[in-house]
Amino acid sequence: MNRKYVASLCFLLLPICLTSGCSKSIKPYSILSVPTRSCSKAPEMLESSFVCVNSLENVLPFDSGIKITVYQNDSDKRKNEFSDYFVNRIANISAIFDRHNSYKNRVDLNTRFEDLYNLKSFNDDIKNFIISNETEKYIDLSNSEILYKGLKEAYEFSLNSIVEKDGIKMTKYNMTIGALSDLYNKYIDYFNDFNNYNVDGENDSYANKFYVIYNNNPEKNMTDQEVSDALNAVLTYEELNNFFEFNDSSKTIKLKKLEGKEFNNSIYPSISLSGFAKGYVENILKEENPKLPFLIDGGTSSIMTNNVKTNGEPWKIRINNPIYYEELSYWSIYPGIGIVLSDINEYEVYLNKKEDFVLSTSGYYNNYYYSKSLNNEVNLYQHIIDPYTGRSMNYFDSVTIVIDDAGLGDMYSTALMNCSSLEEAEALRKRLDSIYNQNTDAIYMRHDKMNNENVDIASIKSGIKVFASKALEKELLYIDGLKYDIVSNIEFF
Repeated sequence: MNRKYVASLCFLLLPICLTSGCSKSIKPYSILSVPTRSCSKAPEMLESSFVCVNSLENVLPFDSGIKITVYQNDSDKRKNEFSDYFVNRIANISAIFDRHNSYKNRVDLNTRFEDLYNLKSFNDDIKNFIISNETEKYIDLSNSEILYKGLKEAYEFSLNSIVEKDGIKMTKYNMTIGALSDLYNKYIDYFNDFNNYNVDGENDSYANKFYVIYNNNPEKNMTDQEVSDALNAVLTYEELNNFFEFNDSSKTIKLKKLEGKEFNNSIYPSISLSGFAKGYVENILKEENPKLPFLIDGGTSSIMTNNVKTNGEPWKIRINNPIYYEELSYWSIYPGIGIVLSDINEYEVYLNKKEDFVLSTSGYYNNYYYSKSLNNEVNLYQHIIDPYTGRSMNYFDSVTIVIDDAGLGDMYSTALMNCSSLEEAEALRKRLDSIYNQNTDAIYMRHDKMNNENVDIASIKSGIKVFASKALEKELLYIDGLKYDIVSNIEFF
């Protein structure tokens, strides 16, 4: 949870944006999670906190924060009580699933802060177990049922998210992808750093004024060896199956030695639940407040409604076009072409929903960069990485899933983004639906990637496509009133 890009509802880089009407007699109010304070702060600054972070910096829960909008009239007292509950609940659950920072917490405001066992602690136990060369180790999570449940759900989804080719079971979602994610995030952060921007056309320029993040110096990109070392720490389907053993009655997880497995450059398996944790906390809030009408904005990628009354008006959810947000300028990547896609649409479609819904979108949006290789090929590097190849698949620009379970939604959209074709993604979605008893709908967005220099503007724009479930045909609509003509073709399956 060390990403530095923060967005709130309807912020410029949001993959999902929505609007709604509501009854004039109801004045909805919104609450935004706040950064968790450092434990080194003065005691009086921590008086109302149930959790603090053991670093000198404050930490924003789930990297991007979570916002809730409540649709009922409440007294100021009730609003304040719910606000305190929400802020502290988000801070606590985020701390439990944080793999980068350690925390202290307490059960009430009258007790002392104690060390919190969280995902970072669990990853440290994995590393220490591997280094010790012991044959097995039991980790007791009976005092952290939320962490146990979250780990088990992500573990089972990892094993269920397989695409099989030539007898090889390849996970499309893998909870042990932490080392690979850290590698990509390091370079994404570096090339997104404003200090590296140079708009004068120098050889070491990493971005241009149209916000395309571009590295044209291959020697400054990640190496194949770095990818190989990090990928080696991502457990395969068979290794996952053999390494962990969950015991529901005792809430313990047994780690078992991986025979014949060696780890390179001290890079060990690291569990990341970033594609799951926000949806998981949304489910918890819904379970704890079943009658409360609210909408939750889970940072930049997922939304959930619960008993929301909108005076008969539907929610209108815009699904943003990733290449619009990079103001995709091909001249910066392929000098001399002179193609600037400055007139593509901000979004191509919106979804009308009246009933409660959960929606999750994964896409490359702002966490990406382009880089030229030694043989002058241009590749897109982004934060969604295939756990089997160690590379971003980049077939889809974004994947949106409409589902009943918010935790599953984030994992679904991540797994489907790692597929290499619409047919592969749809086969996986339907298989997951049968396993989890879900009836999901999907929206896929992609554009034809340039593979040579003989491409004009019209062919690129006409290559922007949307594929959607047939069940959404009456709900998924073209946006009207846009500045530019719709360039995408919606195909229903």
